[in-house]
Amino acid sequence: MNDFQKPDHKGLYICRIEDQGLTQNKKGTPQVKLRFQILAKCNADGTREVVPDNQFSSCWMPLTPKAVSWVSGALQHIGFAGPPSGIDLESPNCCDLRGTEAEFFAQPQEDGFIRWSINTPRGSKAPAKLDDTRRMELDAMFGDSFKGDVATTTTTPVGGSTTFTADDNAF
Repeated sequence: MNDFQKPDHKGLYICRIEDQGLTQNKKGTPQVKLRFQILAKCNADGTREVVPDNQFSSCWMPLTPKAVSWVSGALQHIGFAGPPSGIDLESPNCCDLRGTEAEFFAQPQEDGFIRWSINTPRGSKAPAKLDDTRRMELDAMFGDSFKGDVATTTTTPVGGSTTFTADDNAF
């Protein structure tokens, strides 16, 4: 078994979880540890390259108040359900993830170590509405670029129809 620790291996990989558990780091912070086999590299064009030679690596996720939301979300994304103790294979309420295939992201660090993380979809926040002050600032900054009169709104009566021609199509 070789550990996959080469700085030129940045990117997205398909991996199979081989071991899991709860440990603590040198400072005593509890953490989730996942050990996995690296099966394939995901290329930007959607193809995959098999990673030869039984390459393995691990990722550690700290269980701290600041990180718990991220850690629980990442674990849920790969099928974990239950309390934090359930990640430990010796726990009576264990949720065994061994054999689960998931996407992991490899990010080489300056010291040559590769930091691995579970790849999760990025959520997006709804765009924030602008208040009157900000809208007026935008008018002052860019108003000259938007020439013309203020448009008037017309409505079609209920049951009425509007006929469009090819000249009405902006494209």
